Formats: sequence, structure tokens, C-alpha cells
Amino acid sequence: MSELVLSNPSKVSIVLATMHRPLYLQTALESITKQDYKNWECIVIMEYDHEPTKVLLDEFSQLDSRITYFIKPSTAGKGVSNSRNFGLQKTSGRFVQFFDDDDVMLPFHISMKVKLFEDNPQADFVVCKLGGFYNEYKGTCNDPPSYGFEGWINQSNINTFFQQDYKINSC
Repeated sequence: MSELVLSNPSKVSIVLATMHRPLYLQTALESITKQDYKNWECIVIMEYDHEPTKVLLDEFSQLDSRITYFIKPSTAGKGVSNSRNFGLQKTSGRFVQFFDDDDVMLPFHISMKVKLFEDNPQADFVVCKLGGFYNEYKGTCNDPPSYGFEGWINQSNINTFFQQDYKINSC
């Protein structure tokens, strides 16, 4: 897929929570660094100090200055939601993309989402479909994207949204 040219590239802050699974984290970070959208920062939040994870993050942050990491203080609370909340305090981007250490982004993931915001300025957030896989991902970056804008939530439809079975994942 060719790189999308956006009229006013906006920084995307990727907040990545890790529970110290370096092998998964390496794959996640590799997928982030291969994005065709280049104006991003990746803020990795470690649940606690873990040497193998720290070594991996030192390597990635030396190779790409857009990647930084923090060890979440105990005062921030345990769990992935608290990691994301702590990470949000460190962001500088216009948009936020939550991510976990066992997630993988196709190379056009961020550019497609930013384009959805550009095409739909009334949207406060966009949601994309996702797929699961086991072991190694066997798809390619040429897989047809299943991204699309299906609507947005505002005051007139918020009750309908919460009363129906409409699932939103953190990605």
C-alpha cells in the first residue's frame, strides 16, 4: 500500500502498556516502527522494573528517538487501565492510539485512522476492526484494510450506544 499523503500531518501518541513479555513487545514495536505514517511517538509504560524488558526498550529507544518508556510508579495503581492513564500524562500528540505489548499494527494502521479523522472532522474517535492470530502473523501489508468510518457518538445517540451490544476495543 502506498503512503497516504495527509494535508496536515498530526502527531499520534501511541501509549503502549507492557506486562513484561519482551518477545511480544519486540514484535509490537517492530510493527510500530514500520508505520507508513511517520509523525508518531510511542510511550511504553512498564508495569514495574523488569530488566529484560528494559534492555529491549533501551535498544529500541536508541534506534528510534520516537520511542520512550517509563516505569509506572506504584502510586499510579496496578493494571493496564492505570498504565494507559499514566501514559496519557506523557503524550504530546493530537491523537492517541492505545496499544498493548501483544498487539501488531499493519503498516497502514495509523495513516488510515488519521485519514478517517480528516475525512470526518465531527468524530471524536475512530474504531477499526481487528483480527486475531496465533503464533506468527501470516498476512501481508497488502491485505485489504477493513477500516471504515461507521458513525460517531454524540449527545443524541449516546444512550442508544450504551444500551446496545456495540463493542469497542482499546485499539
